[in-house]
Amino acid sequence: MKKEKREEILFDLTFRYQGEGRYYHNMEHIQYMLNFLESQKEKIIDKEAVFYATWFHDSVYDVTSNTNEEDSAELCRRELEHAGVSKETIEHAVNLILATKTHIPIEGDEDSKIFLDADLVSLAQPTEEYNRNIRNIRKEYFIYSDDVYREGRIKVLESFLAKERIFQTEEAYGKHEEKARENIKREIQKLKDGII
Repeated sequence: MKKEKREEILFDLTFRYQGEGRYYHNMEHIQYMLNFLESQKEKIIDKEAVFYATWFHDSVYDVTSNTNEEDSAELCRRELEHAGVSKETIEHAVNLILATKTHIPIEGDEDSKIFLDADLVSLAQPTEEYNRNIRNIRKEYFIYSDDVYREGRIKVLESFLAKERIFQTEEAYGKHEEKARENIKREIQKLKDGII
């Protein structure tokens, strides 16, 4: 991809992530991911696809929609095709984005494990930072009543706890799993107590 086109795409995506109502799914979230991916760069096989998937994965974010992942993947496909990126790279990036809907790695794809861990690394942030993140997530869902929000959020969080492991790579599992589960359990209790 030509430098000018790459810069044009990143400018557009930055604008999207800085849009109104983006309190959590914003540039800070992208930076979290990029920092994690930088620490794993020697293990990533298809760096280009992972890079594009990171930037596009929440490019479409509407709290009333159930198709954000699909819509983000479609935007990724359209923009990268227009930019002349190879079909293989596009397909890989699109599939990585779609995997964020369930956070189940793509079979036989080690990059997907690293990418999904990057998307969830914020679950293992220090308590104060985690609490700030959950306040920002609540702001994004301001259109929903407290009861509706709490019910939906608890369901999402419990789905993470029900997994055998939240983090897929051995390094992230060893470093972040315990803290993430601790944070999630504490948030669920706050939701049940009506504190959030």
